[in-house]
Amino acid sequence: MTIEVYADRFMQKALDAMGDDPEQILHAGRIVASAGLDAADEGAVVSHLVVGRWVERAVNQANGRSPLIRLTRTGASKARELRANSDSRAEREAHLNNRLLYWAYDNSPSGGSADLQMFAASKDWWFCGTEVAWNEVYAAVAYLKVKLPRASGVRYAGIGSGAWLRVLTRCDGHAHSGERCGVLPRLPHP
Repeated sequence: MTIEVYADRFMQKALDAMGDDPEQILHAGRIVASAGLDAADEGAVVSHLVVGRWVERAVNQANGRSPLIRLTRTGASKARELRANSDSRAEREAHLNNRLLYWAYDNSPSGGSADLQMFAASKDWWFCGTEVAWNEVYAAVAYLKVKLPRASGVRYAGIGSGAWLRVLTRCDGHAHSGERCGVLPRLPHP
């Protein structure tokens, strides 16, 4: 996970803890624990959110560490947006339909394919602080199989039993032999 994923998780849990009181002072350690984050990451997450002006320190200690924070108005608004997006099936599908294609292209070695299992280790496995599920990934692959043949400049070629999905980029109207192509990886069996 990246600091952004940690921050998204933290902000949603802070929103839960804040309740209806926008001035609620929150204990950062408790928020970190409820977000399922490592206590050692507390300082980095809080600092990241303070710099982004999503939270403010409610108590500044001499050593610079502040276990008491409050969501700013923009932070509370952002947390609500994260929650709404993470709960939205349409937003989650759009994320996977876009990110899976780019991830496969970026992670496919020349003449090979990226391992879909490695997608689970990428930052794109996370959306608005929540993990995507394998069934969502499989649905995105199925969607891409259907939609890519219709996309301008891209075509689909199934290889073998359909376990491979190749995305060939357009080069002067045709994909040329020997050219590097983005490849969506072989799908593991569910």
